[in-house]
Amino acid sequence: MKPTNRRKKTFLHNGRMRFWLVALLLVGCAMPQKPAGPTPVPEPPEVQLLPGRGVVISGHGTSQTDPITPQYDGGLNVGIDVVSLSHDGHSTFVVSAINENQQAEPLASAVGAYQGQRPLVVAGPVAFQVTADGNWRLTIQPIAQGGTPNFKGSGDAVSGYFTPPASGSWQISDEAQSQFYVYAHCLGGSVLVAQADGPTQSTNQVDFPRGPCFWEVRADGDWSLAPAP
Repeated sequence: MKPTNRRKKTFLHNGRMRFWLVALLLVGCAMPQKPAGPTPVPEPPEVQLLPGRGVVISGHGTSQTDPITPQYDGGLNVGIDVVSLSHDGHSTFVVSAINENQQAEPLASAVGAYQGQRPLVVAGPVAFQVTADGNWRLTIQPIAQGGTPNFKGSGDAVSGYFTPPASGSWQISDEAQSQFYVYAHCLGGSVLVAQADGPTQSTNQVDFPRGPCFWEVRADGDWSLAPAP
């Protein structure tokens, strides 16, 4: 009889344990869940006027500015400006300029950290739309005067205005890992001077339109442009 009683007690004990475990689970499911915190509100970008001409816009994460109207005595300049862009995040970085007709012009598209320049034609109010996961900064200024035809650098870049030399051969080299483009934008028109996929060294004939001119280079590595000797 003793072994039988022992088995009965064990059975009853295990049954009670299962009962209490089920009860605790039911109570836990019925308890009200803690409400989630408020969704973070993105901070609006900060817009600052530079002395003389130019605007600096800085922010963090995805955001869009209000339209910025060019001023006669300062701020955003009407004409061809250069936009210097930087981003310290790790994910997608996309920047577009949206004019008063709601037409978007892509300025940058990268993954991770980025630093470069792009030209922008400003004819009226313009807003900037940014997709990012880190800190970013846009500096918009008129293209500098007093540039030279020889030009070298790294990544996307825009030169100052220069007087175009006579037509001739140019040595063009780049260490880009993806697409590489070189444009000469002049008062008399624009020409595609070079295009390549990956590193290249070439000698190209360049016929500059009527000046003044400036270079626009799109690259992700070091590059140089110089007249052939």
